[in-house]
Amino acid sequence: MYKKYHFIAFALILIAISAIANLTFVFMSVLIVVWFSIVAITKVLHFDKKLSDQEKNLYKITIILYPLFETIIKYLLLHDIIAQSWFWINRFEHFLSAIAIEILLYPLLKPTLKKLSLTESLIFSICTITFVGNLNEFLEYFIRHLLGTYRLNFFYWDTIYDMVMNIFGAIFGFLILLRQKHRRMLNTKLFLV
Repeated sequence: MYKKYHFIAFALILIAISAIANLTFVFMSVLIVVWFSIVAITKVLHFDKKLSDQEKNLYKITIILYPLFETIIKYLLLHDIIAQSWFWINRFEHFLSAIAIEILLYPLLKPTLKKLSLTESLIFSICTITFVGNLNEFLEYFIRHLLGTYRLNFFYWDTIYDMVMNIFGAIFGFLILLRQKHRRMLNTKLFLV
């Protein structure tokens, strides 16, 4: 469906949009480079070939749409487009970010998840996504304090809210992936170890 280097071109377009839109260019550029690096690793190591057709479609949609979503959200937050709504937009951002990260990492985590029970898989997924979310929060903190700038990081004080939304997003992302693979198991084995 997409050629070998299309994701690189797409990443460069998103970086250009970020710069033009006067977004937090450095922070968004880092996120986009990391995002598409994980996509490249998945492609090069052929982890995406182990996905079912439904999982591949969900993965492809996510790797394309999430960076666009994140760019739009950052623009809304920076320019206060919806007045006084940053708190709820930021909560929504972290919820959907956790879902997107779960789907992004799924091809890499699938071999491990297949060896675990459903409950163990849920716990493993929540821990993994929460860990990634915590790394993001530490990055925001260090950007603010090491670089001494408020422009690159606007809401680091709301870390606990962000972490809670990461947990909810990880659970919801797990359920989305579970539905893709094991629809009938959802009702019978969700809490069996």
